[in-house]
Parts: sequence; C-alpha cells; structure tokens
Amino acid sequence: MKMKQPERRTAYLMQRKAQAWAEQVNFNHHLRSVIESADPHELINLLYKGLGQHLEALKGALTRFEPARKTLHSTKALFCVNELRLSLRHELYPQLAENLNLLYEYMTRQIAWMLLQPMHPNFCREALRRLDEIQQLLQPLAASWLRLTEGAKAYRARVDAEGQSSAD
Repeated sequence: MKMKQPERRTAYLMQRKAQAWAEQVNFNHHLRSVIESADPHELINLLYKGLGQHLEALKGALTRFEPARKTLHSTKALFCVNELRLSLRHELYPQLAENLNLLYEYMTRQIAWMLLQPMHPNFCREALRRLDEIQQLLQPLAASWLRLTEGAKAYRARVDAEGQSSAD
C-alpha cells in the first residue's frame, strides 16, 4: 500500500489556502445577508438549491472515493431535507404536507443509508443509483416551488401597485 505524502507548505500554497478561506468567509457573509433578506418562499428555494448542490457534491465524492466529503455532503443534504420537513404547514394543507413529509422521509432514509455505509465499489454504484432517484424526485418539486415563488412575487407586486394607485 502506497503512503500518501504530506502536503508541502510553500508560501504560495499557504497564500492560496488563505485566499480560499477568505472567499468562503465572504461567501458565507453574502449567504447570510441573502437569507436575512429573503421571504419564506425564497428560503425554501434556497433549501432546494442547497440540497441539489450537496447531492451533486455527494455524487462527486462517491465517484472519487472520498469518504470525508461523502460524510460532509451527506450530513448537509440531511440538514436541508430536515429543514424542508420542518417548513411544512400541516394546518393549511394537511394532505399535501403529509405527502411531502413522506417523500422527505424517504429521501432522509436514502441519504442516511449512504452516510452509514463504508466506501467500496459496490456501495458506490448503489449509492449513485439512489442519488439519481432522489434527484429525479427533487427536480419537479424544486421547479414547482420556484414557479410558486415567482407567482407569489407577482401577486405581491400587483397588490402593492393597486394599493399605491388607490392611495393616490
């Protein structure tokens, strides 16, 4: 078995890592401001977008056999799905909320299975198949929610415009 060489600490590499860290910090500040100014519809869109990104990153980690990244992106994907489950409004639309809850529960079980399995080629093939299934389930939900968000924005703009014109 070949041992991995420790990473060399050159000034250039240290500077690149510092720049990457600074970019990530700036990105986090930008993301925080986006979240703080977002309405509830946009927050759900951000969750769907984040879930999609973590599922894609999880696919990459599985194909490159990177257990640490598999754990990181599985955990973050589980967080996104959990937040989506918590956002359901059972009191407004009980049947829809229950159906979405069951779908999110299924996604949670699939991602948790991936998180708990050791990395080996047979696991990765099965995990990639399950990831494809989750993404196929997620795409229409995210697209529908995006259309709903755009409709809600248009409605609010129309109501605001009518309110301003009646006030004049």
